[in-house]
Amino acid sequence: MKKINKVFMSALAFTAMASFATSNVFAATDNTGTTDVTYTNTTVIPDPENPDSGTAQWGVSIPKAFNFTDTTKVINSFVSLEKMNGATTLPANLNIDITVASEGNYKMTYFDGAKKVDPVDYNVKFGTSAPNSGTVGTLTTDAAGLASAPIKGRSEMTGTAKQSGTHTDKLTFTISKK
Repeated sequence: MKKINKVFMSALAFTAMASFATSNVFAATDNTGTTDVTYTNTTVIPDPENPDSGTAQWGVSIPKAFNFTDTTKVINSFVSLEKMNGATTLPANLNIDITVASEGNYKMTYFDGAKKVDPVDYNVKFGTSAPNSGTVGTLTTDAAGLASAPIKGRSEMTGTAKQSGTHTDKLTFTISKK
């Protein structure tokens, strides 16, 4: 038995040495490439005069979701004008009003299978508007099609859930071209 173990260990050692001897990698030159890594957590509302998202040339980017947790009670966001479908510029002299409405009056609720219960308050504020006012602001472009700065937003969960589970509300953003 000891002789078999010695033969086996010798064969194992030889195999290991052979693999080290043949694992060299030779390269005459190095070359590199880059990979863009992105994550977009916004949704774009297309031009109300050309609402087909496949042909619209511009739209308003809104937050895709506000995901509050026990440790994430404040979420910063923005609303901005965006070029769409290969457009290289935004139209000149746009003037877009944006509003937001809460389906649950700025309360997230838990659905227990029969009804919505356990309301959890939160606030949504954009720009200089009052929290939960429904006003987001106005985005514009100048005569050259350069967009105004994005409107910054801040959402904060101010209530506390008593019921375990997912509490939800839905925000609807509306854009109106003046």
